[in-house]
Amino acid sequence: MSQLDLFAPALGIATPNRAPYQSFDARRARNIILDQLRRAGGGWVRRMALRRATGMRPSEVGGVLNELARTGQIEFTESMDIIHPLHGFMGHTRGYRMLMEVAA
Repeated sequence: MSQLDLFAPALGIATPNRAPYQSFDARRARNIILDQLRRAGGGWVRRMALRRATGMRPSEVGGVLNELARTGQIEFTESMDIIHPLHGFMGHTRGYRMLMEVAA
C-alpha cells in the first residue's frame, strides 16, 4: 500500500461523481442555518460560513437564505467586511443574523 492510498482512493475505485457537496435537503439546510445563527447570539455571520456549515451547493443554500430573509425570520446586511489574515480588507459580503425585535 502506498502513502497516497491513505489519502485518496485508487483511481479504479473512484466513483464517477466526486462532487464535494452533499445532496440538497432544504429542511436540513434551514435547520443548520438557524442553529448557526442562534449560536452567534445575535451577531452577524458571514454568508460563506453558513454555506460551508451546510456542506451543500452555494446556489442551493443561497435560495434557503433568501427565503428565510424574505419571510422575516432572519435579517441581512450587505456591508459586512471581509478581512483576510494575510491580505487585509478584501471588500464586503452579505452577513446574516436572527431578526432582532426592536423595543419601542
